[in-house]
Amino acid sequence: VRRSGLGERLDEHRRVLDHQVDIQERIRQRPAERPAQVEDPAMFVEAFAEAGASHFTFHIERLWGDAAIGLAERVHSLGMTAGITVNPPTDIEPVLEVADAFELVLVMSVNPGFGGQAFMPEVLDKVHAVRARCGDRVRIEMDGGIAPDTAGACIAAGADVLVAGSSIFGRHPDERASVIGSIRQGLSSH
Repeated sequence: VRRSGLGERLDEHRRVLDHQVDIQERIRQRPAERPAQVEDPAMFVEAFAEAGASHFTFHIERLWGDAAIGLAERVHSLGMTAGITVNPPTDIEPVLEVADAFELVLVMSVNPGFGGQAFMPEVLDKVHAVRARCGDRVRIEMDGGIAPDTAGACIAAGADVLVAGSSIFGRHPDERASVIGSIRQGLSSH
């Protein structure tokens, strides 16, 4: 859920992993925001752009410092916006050092790899640090354990984009709208 002066909207968010086959065909089917959880994100930038992706996010754990900035510049040169992701055990300082090169910082609130994990509240300090460093110049996204009982704390910390997976899609289809409504209700109080 993204909050802005225009209200809230639900956006598509897809993740690309190394083990997926025929990545270009998959992203061609639904070009939206795609975090690249791959060993070498630089290998996929052109394929994402050719498939119509508008945004490319990769993990700071894969590329640091000048290499991360260089890849962000390459992403921009292909007409996409760039994002950088940080996992829970990784210090936020390497992200803060390169944040000016990105439009989005994604703070993972679980360890990536599988859905349904519990939200890790200690990562909220990272969100505070990014917001203090970057102000409103970047979007701050949080992914992992986002649910009605965690969304408000994420927004209060400074996040403005939330990715909710298991809390919605782990429910019966008849219950999903209610969960989305509960998340929105939690956001409206912040």
